Amino acid sequence: MLGALVSVLSALCFSTSDILVRRGVVRAPAAHAAFVTVILGVPLFAIATLVSGQLFRAGDLSLSSYGLLAGAGLIHYVFGRYFNYAAISAIGAARAGPVQALSLPYSVVIALLFLDEEVTGVMAAGIALMLVGPALMVERQPSRPVAAAAAAVAAGGQRDPAAAAPA
Repeated sequence: MLGALVSVLSALCFSTSDILVRRGVVRAPAAHAAFVTVILGVPLFAIATLVSGQLFRAGDLSLSSYGLLAGAGLIHYVFGRYFNYAAISAIGAARAGPVQALSLPYSVVIALLFLDEEVTGVMAAGIALMLVGPALMVERQPSRPVAAAAAAVAAGGQRDPAAAAPA
């Protein structure tokens, strides 16, 4: 039960982050968004590890664990964030989210190849069903507001009409 609750809270945090990023990349490139979030993330994470006591347990990890986690951090924070923010900037959070759900089958394939994990029939059926959403989102034509915004950008106008309104 705790795992499911934490998963729901994680999804809520990531989806809220995507919405905030969408508003932030209206006038700035994705690289700036990645830079700002990484710069803010490091000290905030350091404070969280200090408060939770995990900072003092850093010696519990093996050298190979540090290497693997450093690789994961590099892929996630440098490449993953940039590509996530670029996707949100290009197609919006509502369309980028379902496409990014493809991380599930990628994770399954990597786990099968490198970790010798197994997929049951029920898991395979669930994965197949989860692939339907991203496939539908990719094939869907952009709505009128998105097409109008793209035309405005091509004409040198604002990307987001709400961004032009005074705050």
